[in-house]
Amino acid sequence: MSVAFVGVIVPMLSFIALNYQETLPADDVNGEPAKMDKENASSGSWIRYNFIDMKNIQPQQPSHLSPYAQACLNALVNANLADRISLGGGLGLFHYLDYRPTHHVDAWWSESLTEAQKQAVLQVLETSLSSFGSLRLEEPVSAGWINVPLDSLADLVASKMNALVERRAPRDFLDIFTLCQSGLLSVDECWALWFRRQSLSGSDTDAARACLAIETHLERIALHRPLEKIIDLEQRHQAQQLRDWFLDEFLQAKKMNNSPWLDGALYPDVDTPDTLETIPERVDFLARLCAAWDFGLLPTAETITEIRGKGWAPAVEACRLLTSPAYHLLRRWHGLLPLAYLGQQIAAIRDDPCLFQV
Repeated sequence: MSVAFVGVIVPMLSFIALNYQETLPADDVNGEPAKMDKENASSGSWIRYNFIDMKNIQPQQPSHLSPYAQACLNALVNANLADRISLGGGLGLFHYLDYRPTHHVDAWWSESLTEAQKQAVLQVLETSLSSFGSLRLEEPVSAGWINVPLDSLADLVASKMNALVERRAPRDFLDIFTLCQSGLLSVDECWALWFRRQSLSGSDTDAARACLAIETHLERIALHRPLEKIIDLEQRHQAQQLRDWFLDEFLQAKKMNNSPWLDGALYPDVDTPDTLETIPERVDFLARLCAAWDFGLLPTAETITEIRGKGWAPAVEACRLLTSPAYHLLRRWHGLLPLAYLGQQIAAIRDDPCLFQV
């Protein structure tokens, strides 16, 4: 059995998660790679290929390496323990193609390590992360029913707010909605706790962008589970109530300001236009904007304020990017008739057990 070591290095986490993954069995009794043949292909069985001669690409340091990741990797090198892991996952890939930031560090354990050797690595990582200070808002309390420490309510809600903004799973929407509906916290208190945690970790505190991230993913959820296709009337009412609350109350707590909006980063192939006056120019801009938006590069508050103006409705209608969740959100903002969503189903939404409640 090989062991996958996943060190999730984000400001709000100070622990190390270990994942175990079974090694693949030998290809055949002689240990030879399985050959691709018509019988295997027609039966739909797993097919393995012989060795592929990969391009000779020299790895480069990713430009978006977080200070937490940098500190942990330097600590392992300085402690002469770096040879006990091998970088993998997204961070490993970004050494060959650097195209987005990440706060994660994925790595594999080296073979034949003892438990003591692994613990030495974990201790170095924990010590390295401790130098950034604690991100707790308050001290833990007793769970009461058992002698186990429990995070304070403030820290629990701050973490859940971070999950709502960053992960945005159906359960995150359900949790925040339920907390506020129960009267345990108000909308303003939720946002205040999010801001405190973000400030403490040195992370982005732009509430307008956080709102946009939340609303974008709420649109994705709605496209996966349209209200008109929910047969159970009670579930339909519950979903409608939750979605309306987020749109009408939770996201209205943070308003966007108007200022220069045209993002030149959307035009890497041509000169950035000075203005967008014609429908084709605006359709081209929306196509570029939605492509980046769907990829996770959120527009600025200024851009959103501009494209939500009434003058953009004809361009939005003409664009017809039916595979883009961001485009369907634009249609809803402009009050246009909903169109069929032709994009992919997102497994994290489709398989979330709380989806039927959102």
